[in-house]
Amino acid sequence: EGPGDGACLAIKVISFVAGAVIHADRRDQLKHYVKYFFLSDRETGGLAPMHCRLVSAMFDLLRRENSVMEPMLGNVWFLLDIISKSMVQYLHFSGQLKKPRKTRFPEEFLESLKDLILILLDNIVKLEHFVKQTKAAVVSIGNFLKDCLSVMDRGHVFKMVTVALSVFKPGDSTARYSLKFKLLRTLCTHEHFMPINMPKLEKDESCEMTLSAEFSKRHFLVALVLKEVANVMRNDPSEVRLDALELLQDLFAKHDLDPRYSSKDCRQRIASLYWRYLLTVLENISRVDMLALATTQAAPAPNRDTLHQNPSSSSLAAMASSPAAVLREAGDVASGAAVGHSISQASGVGQRRKSATNLEAIKIEANPSSGLSSASIPAGGANATSSASLPGHRGSDATVGPPASLISQQRPSSNSMGSQRVSADSADTPVDKRDRIRMRSLTIVPTPEENLAVTPQNDVMRQMSAGSAPSANADGGTVSSTFFMRDKLNYRETRRMLCCFLFIVRDVERDVLLQWWRQCFQRDRMSSLWKEGEIRSMSSSLVHLLAFFDVLRTSLQVFQYAGKSSIMSKASKLDVMRSQLEQSYALGGAARPASVSLSSALKIRRAASQLSPGSSAPPLLLESRVKLEAHMCAETTLIVLDLVELFILNFREELEENTGNNPLMKRVFSTIITLLEVNQSQVTLSHIFATLRAFIHKFSPALFEGGQEYCAELCYQILMKCNSCVRPIRMEACVVLYLLMRCSFEFVEGSFLRVHLQSIVALSQIIADGHLSGGQDFLRRSINSIESFATRDRSTSPQFPGEVKDLTARLRNVLHATAEMKKHENDPEVLVEQQYILAKSYSNAAQLRQTWLQSMAKLHEQHGNYSEAAHCCIHIAGIIAEYLKCKGCHPSGTAEFAKITQNVPKDEAAMKEDVLDTTIELYTEEDYVDVLEESLFWLQKAERYEVMVELFKLLQPYYDRKRNYEALASSFHSLSAACSKVVEVEKSKRRLLGSYFRVAFFGELFGDDNGIHYIYKEPKVTRLADISLRLEELYSKKLGAENVSIIKDSGKVDVDALDIDRGYIQITYVTPYFSEQELEERMTSFERNNNIRRFVFETPFTKGTRSRGDAREQWLHKSILTTSNTFPYVKKRIAIVEEENFDLTPIEVAIEELTRKLTELTEALQRSPPDKVNLQRVLQGVVSVTVNAGPLAYASAFLTEPELSSSPENHITTLKTVFKDLVKQCEVALELNSRIIQTDQVLYHEDLVKKYDMLARELSELLDPKVRSSDDFVLPMAGDDD
Repeated sequence: EGPGDGACLAIKVISFVAGAVIHADRRDQLKHYVKYFFLSDRETGGLAPMHCRLVSAMFDLLRRENSVMEPMLGNVWFLLDIISKSMVQYLHFSGQLKKPRKTRFPEEFLESLKDLILILLDNIVKLEHFVKQTKAAVVSIGNFLKDCLSVMDRGHVFKMVTVALSVFKPGDSTARYSLKFKLLRTLCTHEHFMPINMPKLEKDESCEMTLSAEFSKRHFLVALVLKEVANVMRNDPSEVRLDALELLQDLFAKHDLDPRYSSKDCRQRIASLYWRYLLTVLENISRVDMLALATTQAAPAPNRDTLHQNPSSSSLAAMASSPAAVLREAGDVASGAAVGHSISQASGVGQRRKSATNLEAIKIEANPSSGLSSASIPAGGANATSSASLPGHRGSDATVGPPASLISQQRPSSNSMGSQRVSADSADTPVDKRDRIRMRSLTIVPTPEENLAVTPQNDVMRQMSAGSAPSANADGGTVSSTFFMRDKLNYRETRRMLCCFLFIVRDVERDVLLQWWRQCFQRDRMSSLWKEGEIRSMSSSLVHLLAFFDVLRTSLQVFQYAGKSSIMSKASKLDVMRSQLEQSYALGGAARPASVSLSSALKIRRAASQLSPGSSAPPLLLESRVKLEAHMCAETTLIVLDLVELFILNFREELEENTGNNPLMKRVFSTIITLLEVNQSQVTLSHIFATLRAFIHKFSPALFEGGQEYCAELCYQILMKCNSCVRPIRMEACVVLYLLMRCSFEFVEGSFLRVHLQSIVALSQIIADGHLSGGQDFLRRSINSIESFATRDRSTSPQFPGEVKDLTARLRNVLHATAEMKKHENDPEVLVEQQYILAKSYSNAAQLRQTWLQSMAKLHEQHGNYSEAAHCCIHIAGIIAEYLKCKGCHPSGTAEFAKITQNVPKDEAAMKEDVLDTTIELYTEEDYVDVLEESLFWLQKAERYEVMVELFKLLQPYYDRKRNYEALASSFHSLSAACSKVVEVEKSKRRLLGSYFRVAFFGELFGDDNGIHYIYKEPKVTRLADISLRLEELYSKKLGAENVSIIKDSGKVDVDALDIDRGYIQITYVTPYFSEQELEERMTSFERNNNIRRFVFETPFTKGTRSRGDAREQWLHKSILTTSNTFPYVKKRIAIVEEENFDLTPIEVAIEELTRKLTELTEALQRSPPDKVNLQRVLQGVVSVTVNAGPLAYASAFLTEPELSSSPENHITTLKTVFKDLVKQCEVALELNSRIIQTDQVLYHEDLVKKYDMLARELSELLDPKVRSSDDFVLPMAGDDD
């Protein structure tokens, strides 16, 4: 009747009836009613039309009664559908459909409708705890607004959308954000979404990245989506970000599958429309959690998990049309149907060329309209042609013909990089994945933590890599210093974000990309930009340009093919966890299994909801997922490769600035290296190798004259591919490596020393990283192929084949040494020895020696030998110091390490080959500091704090010279802590720095070790029985238990009496030996356990057949052993180079034994605080009176006749002096013990006093002056009142 109480009551009744019908499960009846039977009045009789009355009544009802929304929640769709149909019927009956949209409905109705939408949404979101109902209600509002776009003024509808979204505020709950994106998702499903958003773009704004007011006005819904995505990516929770990215990704999937937009022009315009999304990606790429990404992706076994045929486009199209949610939730493997499907239709990506068989023909077409070396992959589902069947495609073997046909032509011209092309929409044969952690300080690939760090001094980049967003000032100038911290993006968010990014850069017009890239260089010139002093003034546009290549590199890592077995394994784990949850819920337990996290449980439940109870993932779905992953990897690679080539073609001058030593070149080169690192198919690898060959030709100055890191990384990756089990891949890699050698030879005019050295370094590093565990056969074949290329290549200098043969011979030597190491992989000492020998052979080649020292350090780290690992790093620091000295950048070289260890000046003073090549800058002061800082870490773990103090003395002058006060403050703090630890351990005397043993090998079974004597350093307190058991078990496994025997006697071994068919090991405990002068200089326990190379062991004997007798008969044989180097060293065992033997007479034995007891007692008295247990132990051993042992036995033997007159006078005098000093120390010890004991040890102390009195009485008769008894001095007892 009107907007009064009757109308509100009518709305309540309609809502009640609709609710009852829905409750009776007759929802379809309501839909049929609205669709087929509802009819508004043609004539209103002076009243307002039906839709006006309904809107007014609903608004009044919701305004008066807030509680009415809850019962209406489930049927609000019915009321909105009635209003929508009433509006259409009104237009039809009144003839308004042909009139302009702005005049179709009165202004009062439009305002009322806007108010209704606002109050309706406001009431709905307050009921967010009714999750299902509120989502359905929001969807119904979205559908209503979507219908309004077809019949109303769209400007007013956009106002209603704005009003509706104003209900949601920043900081809302996750549930409200979910409702917000439900609304947006519904609006974006409009049939004419693109026509609504895509008026003609103006050229001057096509590459603009900001969401300007003008852009938002022209492209309202797209701008709205992009703005919401950008906002939630800043600081909202992960679930909210995932909702936003899924909305955008589904939009791209919708566009990609829409046949109306399949033409190249339409796809380019769509990509341009979403171009501004790139800014969001560039600002958030540093937030990608690379550590979580590495653990999420399972690495397949190299070259074993292969797709044996090329997946067809038809199967991919079928996957893309399947429910995206199933793919997303079931393991989140194939998140992106749009990009997956688009492989069969890629107009910008499929622009690839086949591998050229003549390097002269490798050119990039300069015509932008034709794309970068491009030819569109044909769309057409099952009719799409795979690369294997393309006309004119020669296959992989065609690329490995005679080297004369490959490389004998002239170097390509400056504007050429590749011209022949091929369509490649398939993926097969994934290749080796490089999974390595290297200690190389000169790698050019930025780590995930320093994603955008151009230099260590660039605070802007460091803050961005920590998760901050750069912002430009009004004139586009330097980056603002205001940043805020944000959390990391997880794996699922990263995949969705990058999937949308790839969709845009794949289809966007290349002129747009080029225009944006050129704008990045308008405010800065490269010559001044890359100078260290001006790097802070980099504009935000250049920051974004560098981030662009970081995004490309991250995309390759995220979408790399993990292998069929890995994907299937994830699916099987999902089934197992789901079954655990089902069992838990079936038993009525609310708790999830302990092995399943909450987030995993929710994910599994969502995935399980797509499947029937008790079933597993359908095999077809799993197979489709595997194919989709392979296609995603292939297309991502082709997208990135095209973009890299496009950039190289148009910005060669900027890349060559400063001989390639600039952040931009490093980003581009890192992207190329990542293309080689990730798993690739054979087809895509052929394209990568073609690009690589052209890159070598175009950027020879950067590779062979600039920093050596480019050549080093390239040699590493190519040699990795030379070890592939797929022959075409190996041959392509051999061609590239041979080309690298030849180009270097021609560029340097008669030498390829840099490639020579870096190839050996790379092979050594590959071995150290464990990438040859599967064998060396493939790599040996590749080396033979390279040598064959040089032999058959008639167009080069006569000296070139000889240089190549020399390099291949050295590579074979390294492989041979590796084979020898393989035999001793379970013997850490011998394995380190083998690596030490190889490192020593490269004593005049810094990088090669450094590589093997790093490998030794890793091995020591694995076995907990931290002192040896630290000294490996110290030796590397010595190498760098000597190199810098030769370059005039360091004052003393290895000489400054003499106080730390004599081994460094002895081993690392040779410097020859690398220094002679002035084009190579191997190390900088920063590298020197980095290695010293790493040494500090290992020294701390080894508890060698005194050496840390010496290293800080080397570091602090560098910090002071660089005005690095932050590092200085930190070093002084650490120095203070190290000195405090020194004081602590010296007082406690509880630090144990190692035990030493002489180990001698006898027998031909030990090979080169036969007859060699070593000193073994074992950790802390290792007993003789422990090392004997370890070595016996070790060599029993290697040689057979029946062939190994342990010699337990420490005396000289009669080799002729041993069985020649057996192996014998003699193990003897030894202690460091010092002369009297050394003992005076080495005052602390650390000094007596550091830089030691002389050791002693004793063998008691008598003149008769017995080994032991009484004091007058006991002789002692001493052996002093000298090693070739001092301990600690880069290895745990060092060969003995000198042995000195002499015998002690019985009286000399007595003097030495008593002197030892005197030293022990003196040290016990010097401890602060006193160690009561140790003091009493030592004191007990001195004062206990035994006729045949102890001090009294020596006194009775040598201070009485006939020994008193027959022994040398100086020995008698020395013996008496020692006795007197010992007795005096006993007095002090008894007095100290009386003060520190408790009442329960009074009797024990009295017993010690009695024993001292007995000793004093006996010695008084033999010594002059007499020895005092306890009656001659006061010994106050603990607890006495006096």
